[in-house]
Amino acid sequence: MSFKVLLILSMLASTCLCYEYTGRFFSYENHTCIRDCTQSSRPMVCEYDFTLEDYTTLSRYCYNCRKNNQTDCYREGCVTADGTARTVMVINRMLPGPSIQVCQGDTIVVNLHNKLRSERVTSIHWHGIKQKGSADMDGVGLITQYPIGPHSSFTYKFKANDPGTHVSFFSSLDFLFD
Repeated sequence: MSFKVLLILSMLASTCLCYEYTGRFFSYENHTCIRDCTQSSRPMVCEYDFTLEDYTTLSRYCYNCRKNNQTDCYREGCVTADGTARTVMVINRMLPGPSIQVCQGDTIVVNLHNKLRSERVTSIHWHGIKQKGSADMDGVGLITQYPIGPHSSFTYKFKANDPGTHVSFFSSLDFLFD
């Protein structure tokens, strides 16, 4: 019987390698909720702070990564994505974003801060997670929740009831806020 729940945060239509920047963000590699999950595991509240922002791949943090210096590709702050310099959405300067590893029955709390440039709104769709009693946390913008406005935050809170590995998606759209 499986009791582990793993959420992988991804951006729509992105395939990538992940090299994380942890200077002012958390990667959550050593989060207290990452533990062996057993039938006797006591439920925990697992809180995460995610900053969603536009970020340029192969930026100055990558130094000579584009010139085949592989060591530079692993530098702190270097996001290589697919090897093409462009602007992408990242979570805590990671692509894909940090994983959420919890046990079945834990409460997940995600404080999402929208730092995208321009007037884009966003949300997280927790793909494959049945939102029993928390349908307003499903994150489908303009369907189950209001999108998270520019330079504002939203807190998602729900129980991890479905064991397994789930991939969640961020979406963003240009929206005029009056």
